[in-house]
Amino acid sequence: MNRRFVKVAAVAVLLLIVSLCVRHFLSKPAVYAVSRVMLKVDIDYRRTNAEGYSIQLQAISDFLGSKVAKQILARSSAVSLDSFQHAGVIPVRSTDILRVEYQGFDSNSVWNVASNAAFLVKTVYATNQPGTSVEYIDTEFFQPKSPLAILLDKAIGLFY
Repeated sequence: MNRRFVKVAAVAVLLLIVSLCVRHFLSKPAVYAVSRVMLKVDIDYRRTNAEGYSIQLQAISDFLGSKVAKQILARSSAVSLDSFQHAGVIPVRSTDILRVEYQGFDSNSVWNVASNAAFLVKTVYATNQPGTSVEYIDTEFFQPKSPLAILLDKAIGLFY
């Protein structure tokens, strides 16, 4: 009974991993671009808004994920609305640097959109947020980890 259960469980886990990999490769665009920006918050502003950084991070992510921002980015990058997706705004650990990530099918389009998104965030902060400023650092392509690689990293992490 126990051996049969272990075999069935192993086959089920294997099928799950294979289905996740197939789903990942069929549903995700192949090109990813990231723009890095530095969010600088004045010391006086930090004293009066202790949770300000996490609120700013969420506000940037919500803004770039909105329909209005997507239309602005499509128009300024000369691409269609369907050719890219906002993948998120991710802070770089122990720094003031944020990664603004986009994905799509065409490398030039995705790179332009990611770059324009960084400049859009910079423009919004320059005009609307007196206690903060944003500096553009760079834009580059990147390849995210596959679900299988993430799963393997987590499994290996259990032993260390």
